[in-house]
Amino acid sequence: MSGEAKYATQRNKKNPSFGARAALAAKLLGGDLMPWQKQVLDVALELNPLDPGAWRYPVVVVTVPRQAGKSFLIRVVMVDRMMNYNRHEILMTAQTGKDARKRWKQIVNGLSADKKTEYFSVRSSQGSESLTYKARGSFIAPFAPTPKSIHGDSLHLVTVDEAWAFDSESGVALETAINPTQLTVKDSQLWIVSTKGTSASAYLNELIRRGRESVNDPNASMAYFEWSADETEADKDPYSDETLSFHPAVGFTQSLDKIRSMAGSDLAAWRRSFLNLETITGESVIDMQIWDQLKSPSGYEQKALPPSRVYIAFDVANDRSAASIAAAWKSTDDGTLITQLLKTAPGVDWLPDTIRKLAAAGYAGIYCDSSGPTRTFHKDLTDESVNVQALSTYEYATACQLFLDRARSGDLMHDGNPETRDALASALLKPLSGVMAFDARKSPEPIDALRSTAIALWAAQQKTPDLQIL
Repeated sequence: MSGEAKYATQRNKKNPSFGARAALAAKLLGGDLMPWQKQVLDVALELNPLDPGAWRYPVVVVTVPRQAGKSFLIRVVMVDRMMNYNRHEILMTAQTGKDARKRWKQIVNGLSADKKTEYFSVRSSQGSESLTYKARGSFIAPFAPTPKSIHGDSLHLVTVDEAWAFDSESGVALETAINPTQLTVKDSQLWIVSTKGTSASAYLNELIRRGRESVNDPNASMAYFEWSADETEADKDPYSDETLSFHPAVGFTQSLDKIRSMAGSDLAAWRRSFLNLETITGESVIDMQIWDQLKSPSGYEQKALPPSRVYIAFDVANDRSAASIAAAWKSTDDGTLITQLLKTAPGVDWLPDTIRKLAAAGYAGIYCDSSGPTRTFHKDLTDESVNVQALSTYEYATACQLFLDRARSGDLMHDGNPETRDALASALLKPLSGVMAFDARKSPEPIDALRSTAIALWAAQQKTPDLQIL
């Protein structure tokens, strides 16, 4: 069982294709191609009869659900190119530089290149990673998804994985940086693969619009392929056999039951990931009905707790229009994590004095993010010997992911504060340190109430000492 593409550029059998050759690269990587992958390769690797040596399609866009094998597909494309062409420069990126390096390492491991030094040369130093096939002098290297990270002036192949993570500005800037490097390269190609994103995924959404139009244009320079669920069937029952029948990996590497088992409390995220259907921005963060159900029904115990068991965090709005202070602690009954917004107010002049008073009260710790406008408050307070601890980028990203995971699973309680709810409803996410973090700069409304709550929650989980039962 394997579903048909909703949109797909058709194979022109008058044009020769190297699609079949790519199966060898799949074998070298330890796998076999599924029918949908063969379909994409047969079309995308057509040659241009009017320009010998050039590809028929300079741009290839593929959107499929998670667990379909899209990342393996582009690994195959890159290895095929590296093994069959002399001195080809092949660059790869993903939603973050870290993700790009992780995917590059999968190629190295798949080929056992580290152990086959007679065939391959591997450089693993961060920032200068490369895999070279010695017989051809061709190499694959990862790069961070920023224009300044593009290196080389004659790129033969560039692949972009998880393009849903880019907004219009960042996506266009990246593509604009790539294009000049391929202008003088006759056999260059740009591959963009991704699961669908949200309404904020403007770059990918525009590619999808153009791609759908291109499939009926015989002169199109883009090859486009899309596997996604029928929206009518998905609205009736997202888990039905009929809805899931489109998934191109079912019957090969996936089963209907396995895909259903990946559903959690966040239906919108599951629809986006496994039905490959765009969701609205608000849905991509958390189902607000779930959040409302996490309000404490019985009041709060914070006032009965010694300050030494309560953790404080503060944050300043990106435009300095407001600031917020939140608290979090573990319940002494069952260890449930509980959050409370202590204060949120316009302006920022009130914040330092309030933090000084909280520090003097003997709370377990006071925390903040180390970036943005909060940074100056942290510096001024620490210069005064007020003990405020700043989270690293990695710790902040972890705090956001912890908040999302616990909120989506119903594994926390909160005070029902409307300011925190409003911030959560309007928050946008960005990839950071391998996870998704709250983006204060691009969110349409201030989210300082949310960010301070997430940081306090992280501190309470990470720092709370275990209770001693005597």
